[in-house]
Amino acid sequence: MSAFDTEHLRAWIGRKESRTDTVTAWPVIGLTATFDRNDPEPKAGDAIPPGWHWLYFLEARPASELGQDGHPRVGGFLPQTGLPRRMWAGGRIEFKKPLRIGDAIRRDSEIVSIEPKSGRSGSLVFVTVRHTVSAAGETAVIEEHDIVYREAAKPGDPPPVAKPAPREAAWRRELVADPVMLFRYSALTFIDHRIHYDLDYCRQEEGYPGLVVHGP
Repeated sequence: MSAFDTEHLRAWIGRKESRTDTVTAWPVIGLTATFDRNDPEPKAGDAIPPGWHWLYFLEARPASELGQDGHPRVGGFLPQTGLPRRMWAGGRIEFKKPLRIGDAIRRDSEIVSIEPKSGRSGSLVFVTVRHTVSAAGETAVIEEHDIVYREAAKPGDPPPVAKPAPREAAWRRELVADPVMLFRYSALTFIDHRIHYDLDYCRQEEGYPGLVVHGP
């Protein structure tokens, strides 16, 4: 990218937005069923599992504002990079205190870094957003979310190489991420990217051999 492009992108660093929500029981019930867990039905005051803050602060753009991949078109809070594909690249999460059913919650988001790079697949732009989730004025979750913008897939590109899960862990559970599970997770989190449920789109447009499991 040119110096002008880089300077334009980095002008977005420091941009902020805030959202509010309430920790309701239904999304927890839905995700519990999706993951085939045997948890009791959540009641007011019960803590939700770590990471399930992803069920809240959902973005609902009108259908007319979605791109061909199902994702909302870029703009608004996130920068316009000129690259058409936007995906979850990684993240780091620190859990400070549990969120509980009935909590009024707030998420303050800030763009903390933007880094243009070049890779085997062409130009890339990595955007890191820091989300701070709080309840009753106390910080509950701090999450850094890395987003990668990429060029469109080209005919003949080799499919991305999958990385195996770590072999050493404190615990493990095997789940089959079948199309029904991926659809349910997409619905519960209102993630409308077609790589998670549209097999023809995955293979013909993005070059993946199968449906893609959600980053979170």
